[in-house]
Amino acid sequence: MKISAAIIGFGIGKKHFDSIENYKGSKVKIICEKNIKLINNLKKRHPDKIITNSERVIFDDKTINLVSIASYDDFHYSQILSCIKAKKNFIVEKPMCLNEKELFNIKNQLKKNKTIKMTSNLVLRTNDLFNQIKRKIDKEKVYYIEGDYMWGRSQKLLGWRAEVKDYSIILGAAIHMIDLSIWLLKMRPKKVSVFANDIVTRNSKFKKKSFALIVLTFPKNILVKITANSACVFNHFHELKVYLKDKT
Repeated sequence: MKISAAIIGFGIGKKHFDSIENYKGSKVKIICEKNIKLINNLKKRHPDKIITNSERVIFDDKTINLVSIASYDDFHYSQILSCIKAKKNFIVEKPMCLNEKELFNIKNQLKKNKTIKMTSNLVLRTNDLFNQIKRKIDKEKVYYIEGDYMWGRSQKLLGWRAEVKDYSIILGAAIHMIDLSIWLLKMRPKKVSVFANDIVTRNSKFKKKSFALIVLTFPKNILVKITANSACVFNHFHELKVYLKDKT
């Protein structure tokens, strides 16, 4: 099947655009962007594409069979529902939604529309290093995993993330390490404990927690500790340590 795609949001959506355009049999037909200055620039750079600030242009186009959602976090939920209603497959930036109620509604809607395919960008699964770890470790010997997601981009917290009511450093950053742990262990946690603070960003425009520490307890009492730090000095750094028991 040839892919005729649409992109919503052309910040990180630029990476979605490049990936789709460079994939055999796939082309982007429509780009939806709210920033008027960027729209004018996109029209010059991509005269062969439909450039619009209206999502309806995408959902009303019957030829579009893939929508790539790369908008701000608080728009994801409504855009996913629009995709499902219009019977369109979709890729969505994490997080796909911001609360449990939204998540269960998405799940129920997908159950009613089983032909729709969806995925999110938990991309660390495709990283060569993490794949090497997965191939080399014996998951039966794992007793502890430690993951740190250093998102040293504090200036970005002062943009739209500061305006989103339910923005979460866990959904925006730690989710990658949580997903890696579940992927490596092939099981889900039984218990979750979370601690967080806003010490670094307390006097800034960002009024939410900017550092989080998560402890996950998996079956067989395997423990996973994950941190998400959005105000560290590193620009962008991930670290994962897997501890294995010896033969004794």
